[in-house]
Amino acid sequence: MSALMTLGPNIVDPGAIPLSYDHDAYVSYSDSDADWAQSELIKRLEETGLTVIHKAEFLIGVSSDIARGNAVEKSRHIIVVLTEEWCKDRTETFDAMMASTADPDAASGRLLPLWLRDCELPPRFQKITKCDFRNITYRREALARLLRQLGRSQQTINEVVAVSVRKGIWAIVELARTPAVREAVQGADETFKMASEQIQVLSNYKRLHEHFHRIEGSYKLLQKVKKMVLAEEDTWDELDLTARDLATEVESGLAFARNGAFPADEILWSAKLDRAKQDLLKATGQQKLDQLNQAAGRIYEVLGRVPTRLNSEMVQVAKRLHLGRLADRLRAARDTLGAFEFDDEARSRVEAFVRGTDALSKLDQNLHTYISNHNCLQEIDDLLRVFDATPRPSFDEIANAWMDLQATMSALRLENGSDWVPQLRSVSDQLSKALQAAADPSPAQMKEVQILFRDYRDKVNLGFARVDHDLLTFCGQLQKVGDAINGALKKMQHE
Repeated sequence: MSALMTLGPNIVDPGAIPLSYDHDAYVSYSDSDADWAQSELIKRLEETGLTVIHKAEFLIGVSSDIARGNAVEKSRHIIVVLTEEWCKDRTETFDAMMASTADPDAASGRLLPLWLRDCELPPRFQKITKCDFRNITYRREALARLLRQLGRSQQTINEVVAVSVRKGIWAIVELARTPAVREAVQGADETFKMASEQIQVLSNYKRLHEHFHRIEGSYKLLQKVKKMVLAEEDTWDELDLTARDLATEVESGLAFARNGAFPADEILWSAKLDRAKQDLLKATGQQKLDQLNQAAGRIYEVLGRVPTRLNSEMVQVAKRLHLGRLADRLRAARDTLGAFEFDDEARSRVEAFVRGTDALSKLDQNLHTYISNHNCLQEIDDLLRVFDATPRPSFDEIANAWMDLQATMSALRLENGSDWVPQLRSVSDQLSKALQAAADPSPAQMKEVQILFRDYRDKVNLGFARVDHDLLTFCGQLQKVGDAINGALKKMQHE
């Protein structure tokens, strides 16, 4: 007996909804929207590892109503693509009715309306929160929101893509055991070798940049605690602990920098940072605030130079890495395989190779989005660094800096789940309007600009922390791809 019990015509017992599902989502769309739904929505969902069913996959010869009922029953979520054509089609709206009956109060979020074009909505959708795809400019953001609802964070998506790449790489290794296939992919080994090496270099630079990010966090905390020491006596113990935490972060960064991953001429700054760390600990032990300030100031000088340089190196490595070039090389080899006859096992490997090649292109796009946003925020952070010693900058100081900041802001990209970008742009727009409206600012206008500028700096810090974390995680996923490439290269060279 079906787990979805029918109580009457088109009525479903909510208590009979299964606890497990065969599909992550069932997508309901009108025939007129089939091309968009399959190529722009369903394909994107499946690329993240979600299992999706839709009417183009219904079994031939099965009643449409039964097929739709089964799809609703066996899917964790039901996505309906809302357009005028869908709303007028009684066959399509049957899907929503089934889903609504199974979740009458819309409490479990099984029914996910996707509003593709303006139309008069049926009553059941008017009070349900919709994923708004009507404005094409914000569709990437809307898709990211939908994916989060479906349990797919950007990190999860990247991992799925990376796994697909790794499977594709090992598939071509297995296929290359056949002499004819080996000849087709001949010459790819040099491209493999270069990609593997550059992935390792990129990962090293990003990990070192992350060490500096943590050092800067400890430095800023030290500055806050130091103000307490100046305001009150008998608080040196807390300052001592905070300074030692900073020294520990510095030592950790130095240990990574000196582990052999970087040429000696790239880490000349390490000697200065090491001396500043030792002087910091000495000043802390002797409770000498002036010497502590001097040592912390020298650490700050290194913080002002090295992360920017590391960021520039990451940008250059990403350009040299060019996973898209590797994907093109493999795609060319892939195209030659169509002339060969394969058994079922080999054919499944060819399919894995095809998916892996496509995923590699996606990985390349993601890398350049992360690097682009990291580069923009590094530049913004450099421009804002002048205000670290100016808690209340003047109107003119903010207005002058804003001309450079605005130009860099425009280059931020929304892809890869960058949901912090709209928040940063929102306060940026408010600040722009406030600056334009106050050519000769009153005290109230000056205060508003200062508050908005402080809010903007906070949003930049949050965005930078998010990008740092996301790029570091992505580099870890990319490193696994590099390991697979390196392993595949060794295997192909010894066979």
